[in-house]
Amino acid sequence: MEPPPGYQGEFRAPQPDVPRRSWYFDATRKELVYVPDLDGHLERLADGTKRLRFRVQVRFEPAEPGSERRVFAGCG
Repeated sequence: MEPPPGYQGEFRAPQPDVPRRSWYFDATRKELVYVPDLDGHLERLADGTKRLRFRVQVRFEPAEPGSERRVFAGCG
């Protein structure tokens, strides 16, 4: 499977200098980050950049009461 167009890879702090319309994975914060081309409507982050950050959390619950087996319960 190939990465999506514009994906720049995985980085750790500090934030990389990547072109607009790029995606990267922030391994330090465990977030997928998008650097938009049109950012006039976005507020600057504390570091002065305008980036969109996404984090997915997967939840599991016991398959049966008292069971160690877990089943997917949702994501958010």
